[in-house]
Amino acid sequence: MRKVREAFLRLDEKNPAHRPVIQALDKEYDGFVTDAEYDVIRRLIAPFDKREKAPRQ
Repeated sequence: MRKVREAFLRLDEKNPAHRPVIQALDKEYDGFVTDAEYDVIRRLIAPFDKREKAPRQ
């Protein structure tokens, strides 16, 4: 599964050879993101996540 994910992440919409593969996946595709690109979201939700995990009294 890791190799499949890595192959998808290497697809480049600017590469004409990759476009048919990308469009076969989804005609509205606008790019994949890496896990690191979600770090900003993780930082934004971290305060809320900590409150939810705090023990209730």
